[in-house]
Amino acid sequence: MKIPQDIKRYALKRKLLRIAIWLSCVGVFSFAFFSSWKSIEDSKYTTIRVVIFVGILVVSVFAFGIPKIFYEKSFKGKIVHLNFVTKGESDMRMGAIEALYRRVWINAEIKLDSGKIVHKEIASKRTQRLIVPSKYRNDPDGTIFAGQYSVGDTVIYIAGTKYCQVYSEDKENLTCVACGEFNSFDNTHCDKCGHTILRG
Repeated sequence: MKIPQDIKRYALKRKLLRIAIWLSCVGVFSFAFFSSWKSIEDSKYTTIRVVIFVGILVVSVFAFGIPKIFYEKSFKGKIVHLNFVTKGESDMRMGAIEALYRRVWINAEIKLDSGKIVHKEIASKRTQRLIVPSKYRNDPDGTIFAGQYSVGDTVIYIAGTKYCQVYSEDKENLTCVACGEFNSFDNTHCDKCGHTILRG
């Protein structure tokens, strides 16, 4: 699978940004810890404190998803099962007006060319509860965006990107792997962020 250069740069930038944020947090925590090292060294609880420090560093590695940066792989496959999780949420606008909306998580089982099954969240969308764009249907089970994703669709995931590219020739839209924006099937680049639209 050939990955466009702009998508490669985008994925690398996100990986480096995550590492940089993690290192910054570790640096701040280490400075705070070792600036009082003299008092820690004189304490009878030195060993315990050092163990706690190391433990926090290890936990932070996984909390920031650092291992995922190195073992995560790009893949391409077909959806064999879909699961839509819908949840109503709200937020406050201008400190007084409550805005209700619906968020939908779309989880999929994807069969790769090798036969391996991968479980992946392929999209997470938010829309106003009462204002649903006409191009999405509201299925009997109450989920939205169900018309955009179906069993048999092709999924492309590039390690380091935030979104999956899900497409089928009978669908009207394609999702940008960089920003998640829906684009016309004929688009070669995203209308919102300008990144290349993948088709395998």
